[in-house]
Amino acid sequence: MKNPILKTTLIASIGLGATQAVLAQETLRFADSLPATHLFTREVALPWMEAVIAATNGEVTFEHYPAQQLGSARDMLSLAQTGVADIAFVVPIYTTDALPMSGIYDLPGGPFTSCEGVEAFLNLATGDGILAREEYVPNGVRVLMAVVQPPFQVFTASRPIASIRDLEGLKLRSAGGAQDLTASALGIVPVMITAPETAEAISRGTIDGAILASVSVAAYGMTDMIRYATDGANFGSAALTWSISEERFQSFLPEVQEIMVQAGRDVSMSACRTIENDVATAVETWRANGVTIVQFPDDEQAEMTAMFDEIGRQWAQSLDDRGRPGSEVLAAFHAALEAAQ
Repeated sequence: MKNPILKTTLIASIGLGATQAVLAQETLRFADSLPATHLFTREVALPWMEAVIAATNGEVTFEHYPAQQLGSARDMLSLAQTGVADIAFVVPIYTTDALPMSGIYDLPGGPFTSCEGVEAFLNLATGDGILAREEYVPNGVRVLMAVVQPPFQVFTASRPIASIRDLEGLKLRSAGGAQDLTASALGIVPVMITAPETAEAISRGTIDGAILASVSVAAYGMTDMIRYATDGANFGSAALTWSISEERFQSFLPEVQEIMVQAGRDVSMSACRTIENDVATAVETWRANGVTIVQFPDDEQAEMTAMFDEIGRQWAQSLDDRGRPGSEVLAAFHAALEAAQ
């Protein structure tokens, strides 16, 4: 069914907040897998909803379903595609069959700041960007906003880390995809589970720790479990999106579409600055909690850089071999990062 807003008149002055009244109210279902208190919920999801509500004078509102209430983290893309949710928190690494090239952000040695990463991602995954053309349009969804995790680190519950040699044999949570390539290259045994499942796996002793974003440790209840944490390494990242089906998006008036898109870019760029600040705070929190913070020596960092460059080439070639433009995406990724610096 088409959105009833199409039957109304909306006169908008885009700049968020300067619209005349929409005559028919619309309530959209907003689904994600994040805890309601997660940093990304506070800094992206909620501000975006508030901005859209304000810009439409409360005629577009939302029902928020956090913490996998409408489906698991791996279900989010299908929830958006099928209309079970109007907007869904889509994590590409959990849907590598549908969004394999977006997994470029999972490669190690990528962006070292969240803001560089998110600016590059929005340029690649929206408009005429290569990820928009090759992945999101074919899957029938549109990225509205995104965050890019700061470089992932290694966290262990009890196994000491002092060198990259100490990573060998560790069973660590991996989200799959390119993270598995990174883990295997370092001698890590990757165990593919989602972030919400990680704390339980550590508590049961199923895994020794995790390859994870710093901002996710507290969010998923792992602060008291961690005893060793790397800092200053770059074991990959992740681009996380909030997406809407293209059919649903096109059911709105152009003015409403522009409000959603502009609000998405605004909150994405605002959130990345908060994320970067929170990483530094997290490290100090761990240190105060008795966690040993590990920084690898320069020679080992150089060794990992060479290793990670080769992983990127292998990742691109594997896509090329499947008839997908992996090398083209890799080149576009590096160009977008350079432009964002």
